[in-house]
Amino acid sequence: MQLDAIFEVFKPTKHGYQKRFLPIEPTEGYIPAITCTTQNNGIACYMPREGAEVLENMVSVGANGDAPAFYQLREFALLQDCYALKFKGRELNRLQYLFLVVCLNKVLAKFD
Repeated sequence: MQLDAIFEVFKPTKHGYQKRFLPIEPTEGYIPAITCTTQNNGIACYMPREGAEVLENMVSVGANGDAPAFYQLREFALLQDCYALKFKGRELNRLQYLFLVVCLNKVLAKFD
């Protein structure tokens, strides 16, 4: 079964921001920027909300390396090297997404 049969897959959108120039602490008007990292729920920095593709209530997954899947309850944007997954068919609650994250991380650890 293909991943896109179960999830709507979101890829990072093009923008002019470079991670090294973005703040690493929460800043007003900025939202968490998710990238391929194993720390801080995938949040690498914060990017301006204006002009970003704002996502929420989804799972973020690293596109390479050993980064795990994380549940993202609040608004976020994809920066680079990751995807966001939203369950197709119906809206899931926090506990259902957390269960999916556990399952995805087991699969990712086994097949990398």
